[in-house]
Amino acid sequence: MNGLRFYRNKNRLAICELSQLAQVSAPVIRSLEKKIQPNTALSIYLRLSDALGITLDELLDDYYPALLKDGDRHANARTKSKPARNPIAVYRRDENLSLQQLADRLGVTSREWARRVCDSKSVRPQHLQLLAAYEGVTEDEFLLRYAVSEGASA
Repeated sequence: MNGLRFYRNKNRLAICELSQLAQVSAPVIRSLEKKIQPNTALSIYLRLSDALGITLDELLDDYYPALLKDGDRHANARTKSKPARNPIAVYRRDENLSLQQLADRLGVTSREWARRVCDSKSVRPQHLQLLAAYEGVTEDEFLLRYAVSEGASA
């Protein structure tokens, strides 16, 4: 679930209500929630984030819980990051990188691919080489610096 849908649900707003608040058409909101609206103007995102009372980062983030099975909506804060499973996930957490920033450093095409790299139990050598070079350290130094703690690897 993306941030737009999460915060709209959290605020218990129907698409038509958010449409009126943000002065954005309902079809555009539906498309953004389904992630099928390419090349959307920044002004639309800003109006939506203002109407929901959130930052642009929160609006565009994709790591939010889905609706509860009984139909109630989550009213709690954003979910916490998953425990780091490999050195690249530790690196992302310690350097406070967004998935897009990590994707750019890894040379991969999407945030989803970067998320998969973080969720993987093992690290591909080419990713390790890229990040070590980016940080100006050897691969062994990178592995030592961003080692997974014992409790986080489960």
